Amino acid sequence: MLRAAAASVRLKHTPACARAALSTNRTLWDAKKGSSSDVDTNPELASLLDSMVQHAKSVPQTPSSTAEQPQGEILEAAPLPLPEQSRGGLQLSDGADGLGIIHSLAPMGPDLTAFGRTGTYMSSVRKENWTFYVNAGRNNTIVTIADSNGRLPKKGWTSAGIQGFKGANRASPEAGYRCAVFAFNKFNIEIDRLQKQNPPIDMEITLQLSGYGPGRDSIYRALLMAEGAEVQHRIRLLVDATPIKIGGTRAKKARRL
Repeated sequence: MLRAAAASVRLKHTPACARAALSTNRTLWDAKKGSSSDVDTNPELASLLDSMVQHAKSVPQTPSSTAEQPQGEILEAAPLPLPEQSRGGLQLSDGADGLGIIHSLAPMGPDLTAFGRTGTYMSSVRKENWTFYVNAGRNNTIVTIADSNGRLPKKGWTSAGIQGFKGANRASPEAGYRCAVFAFNKFNIEIDRLQKQNPPIDMEITLQLSGYGPGRDSIYRALLMAEGAEVQHRIRLLVDATPIKIGGTRAKKARRL
């Protein structure tokens, strides 16, 4: 019985537990005076109780428990401190018994919450879609460049005749190559102008072909050369707008030589 009383007092260290131990052994307790009188004259029990009383006085008193609160009063627990934010994983702290206490269970990996709040961002680059029209007829080659609204820049078109080819030479591959180089130079001027704006504008080009004349193949070859390098990597779409005759009116009489 003495062992049970000593174990209970050693675990709790409160005057209430000491009073319970005294009542178990028929010991009278005077809490105000801090003295005890033994009903059973046992010197060992008296010395043990005196040591427990002195130890209970030395321990700081804890707030009153819920049992001592008046009935009808609702106690509110104090808010627990939040654990520190971590980058992920288990956050442990050493307990009194050497075991870790889990504070938070966050997904493993980098912390992406601050990804959109910090850092330097590049200014957004606008894009404009320009169109490169190529009309490769049997007798002439006409090229035109236009912006996204269909507007032509100054002198934004040319033909084999404007490039100085006359008669049958207008349908030659050399005439188509001259027209392509002229269009490339116009594109380079417009690209430089758009990149100097604030914010800069990036040009994307749509190549629209019409007809199967000699100038069609000349445009292909010019794009693969050094003159068309700046325009080549900006082409995003290739359109073949050559009309296909299906039915329709009577064909023109064949020419006989």
